[in-house]
Amino acid sequence: MKTLTLVLVLFFFFTESSLPIGECYSCRGTGVKECYSCSGQGKVGDCLSCDGVGSKFKNCTYCNGKGSSFSGVRCYSCKGKGVVLEKCFSCNGTGKGMKCFNCRGTGLVKCNFCNGKGYIR
Repeated sequence: MKTLTLVLVLFFFFTESSLPIGECYSCRGTGVKECYSCSGQGKVGDCLSCDGVGSKFKNCTYCNGKGSSFSGVRCYSCKGKGVVLEKCFSCNGTGKGMKCFNCRGTGLVKCNFCNGKGYIR
């Protein structure tokens, strides 16, 4: 048992000391990486307001959804359709819903390879 412990200690001593000293290649020296849970978006799941599309149709505010003015002229805003496509306010057009639990909404996580230091010893 003592021999196995000695072999393991020597192995870890030589392998750790043989690693190159310098910038972490995994995070390129920043100490952080893009969150793998949300792909750097900061949010996961679909937005409940727009069903994950990022935009939704709303009644045109210029013609009140009629498509034309009271004189029958086609509305310039909605081009006569009565509705306009608008960016979703709830998700800011991303289509994502809840804040990511892994990165707490930042989109970045600490690099596991260098433990957030940005360099390898």
